[in-house]
Amino acid sequence: MKFRSASSRGLTYGSIFGGAMTIFPLAAGFVGKAPLIEIIQAGGITVSVWSTLGFLAGFASHRESVTDAAGNLVAVSSVSLFKRLLYRFVAGLLLSYIAGMVVCVIGFVLLWICHADVFDSAPRTATPQERDALFIAICGGVGAEAAAICGCWLGAMLAPGDNRLGPVAKNALVASAFGILVGGWLSGLVGFLLIQYSFDLEIFGIVAASAGGLAGILAAVFLRVHSYR
Repeated sequence: MKFRSASSRGLTYGSIFGGAMTIFPLAAGFVGKAPLIEIIQAGGITVSVWSTLGFLAGFASHRESVTDAAGNLVAVSSVSLFKRLLYRFVAGLLLSYIAGMVVCVIGFVLLWICHADVFDSAPRTATPQERDALFIAICGGVGAEAAAICGCWLGAMLAPGDNRLGPVAKNALVASAFGILVGGWLSGLVGFLLIQYSFDLEIFGIVAASAGGLAGILAAVFLRVHSYR
């Protein structure tokens, strides 16, 4: 599909994003049997946010064609720095949202499989070793998700090339995967140290997320620097 202007491309992208994301509040409202007014409010907020993001992504990724007097294409103007950063910002936001949700779902599934008996039983039946292992696993999961989000977002911002989704997504997702491995391990280690040295466990979420987010940022920077070699 060819677009005559950046605005038409943005409106098309906004309609696609907004329409696709309305599925989630509608499905949640149907399953949860929420009142109609709550479904409308949630759907309206979702459509507004994601339509805006879609419009910005489409608007910033468009290149204006340059033609001669006969109407022949002679050149394509480069995207301005503002549009480039805007596109990377929005694309990174969308990709990091997807990466974070995938990691979250995988983490919940793994925890349910490995510790189903702990969740189903009363807390007093769980052994201290099981509780410690669950705590460390949760720390690792929180850190991995933070690393996925930060690495994916910054990876998109630092990706070489122009406003093309393929190279941007590749760089972002590789940085996210690298960050997940390092961030999950580092945050799990943080959880282990919190238990071993009897630190205040109420701060585990902040500490684990900070460690994972830092790992994701470093992963994106490492990949960007490596691409220059």
